[in-house]
Formats: sequence, C-alpha cells, structure tokens
Amino acid sequence: MAGHQVDRTVRSDVIVIGSGVAGLTAALEVAPLSVSVLTKGRLGRASSSWLAQGGIAVAWDPEDSPDQHAADTLAVGGG
Repeated sequence: MAGHQVDRTVRSDVIVIGSGVAGLTAALEVAPLSVSVLTKGRLGRASSSWLAQGGIAVAWDPEDSPDQHAADTLAVGGG
C-alpha cells in the first residue's frame, strides 16, 4: 500500500474480518471480549449485506421448511 503508514498498534482478543451481517453478529457474540472489525470500507456499507434488498430471511414458521424457503429465495432472486 504505497503512501500508507501504520502509526499505531491495536490489540484485540478477537479480530473479525468483514462487516456484513455475519461479521457484525460474530463481533457481538464474543462480547465482552475486545473485538476489532476489519472492513474494506465504511462500516456497515462495505459489505454485500448492505446491498441485500430482501434483508435476512429464515424458515421460521412451522408451516414453512428450509426447502420451501430456498425455492422461494431462488425464485425471487432470479435463480
């Protein structure tokens, strides 16, 4: 990285790489440990989760199933 210089050291118990839903959830789950989240850009906006228009979905209802949920997801996502 030409022109960039590291001028301090950060110590953490846990390092999470990625600031999407999975990364931020992982960071919250290890609390109260000291956590550093590494991201390629602005926190919360540098991930694919930011671009997901449908949010996070799950087969929660007893009348739903993971297979039905997967089929629905593929159908609305255009495959």
